[in-house]
Amino acid sequence: MSKKEKTYTYDQVAGILMAISLAMLWLASTINMERQIERLQEDAVEQEQYYECFIDSLYQQIDYMKQTFDSIPIGSPMDTLVIRDKYGIRKHPVFGVWQMHSGIDLIDTYRDTVYATASGIVRFSGWNYGYGRCIEIEHAFTFTTKYAHLHRIFVKKGANVIKGQPIGMMGATGDVTGQHLHYEISHGGETIDPLPYINRTTLNVNEIVSAIIRVESSNNDSAYNANEDAVGCLQIRQTMVDDVNRILKRQGKDKRYTYTDRWDRVMSIEMFNIFCEYYGLETAEEIARCWNGGPRGIDKPATVRYWNKVQDHLDS
Repeated sequence: MSKKEKTYTYDQVAGILMAISLAMLWLASTINMERQIERLQEDAVEQEQYYECFIDSLYQQIDYMKQTFDSIPIGSPMDTLVIRDKYGIRKHPVFGVWQMHSGIDLIDTYRDTVYATASGIVRFSGWNYGYGRCIEIEHAFTFTTKYAHLHRIFVKKGANVIKGQPIGMMGATGDVTGQHLHYEISHGGETIDPLPYINRTTLNVNEIVSAIIRVESSNNDSAYNANEDAVGCLQIRQTMVDDVNRILKRQGKDKRYTYTDRWDRVMSIEMFNIFCEYYGLETAEEIARCWNGGPRGIDKPATVRYWNKVQDHLDS
């Protein structure tokens, strides 16, 4: 006797098919969700790598800017500051004639140590006629410094020196009436009065530049979206480029900057250094507010708010 086959009603068949369909939908949804999770994980890894690269780039820019600011001759070449003769026209102490004194004369204890006031390359080291034993160092932005009448010289021509490095000992060589250091600063091939650079308050450049970059990259997408070279750059505005060119024109210099130069790392720092020098900016607040609003807008409320943001990063 044959076994009776089991039969299914239409509703039972429909229910089985519905269960199979739901199972397949659940399986497809699970697979799709797993793929989405994988894509999200991949995107998260890419984002993490991007921000790591971006942060590394900012740190590199901070180090580069600090090195650049260290190449500007600011501060005293000696531990103590006693000025015997200032910059300007004077009667030569040896020859008795009135002539230009192209530097300042500093006196201190016998054979005191002389330090480089900025990082740079030694372009001259040796005997220089009336200057006696002499050192000349080339720095950034066409600055050079000269240290004359030395008793001893510690560095040779072509050597790289860093800010604050001992380079010699004060002496009385050359055309002198007594032991002292003759110190000169030249900019663009012309001597300038070193005293404002000696007396200028030295800023913690690493902190102020780092704080400004953090503010700019938080509030201004162009700080890192403009192009590859602009990553971590401080934001020079077009009006500031125009002002810098006017300053250069007043000073009788031929150099001019273009709007595209503001996206170059070196050019942006170079232009703002001209600003700091021309307008006598000495404090972190002055630099931050001038950076935000320019010299004519430095007292506006917006620059005060900008300084508060920078100050928050300085204090953090």
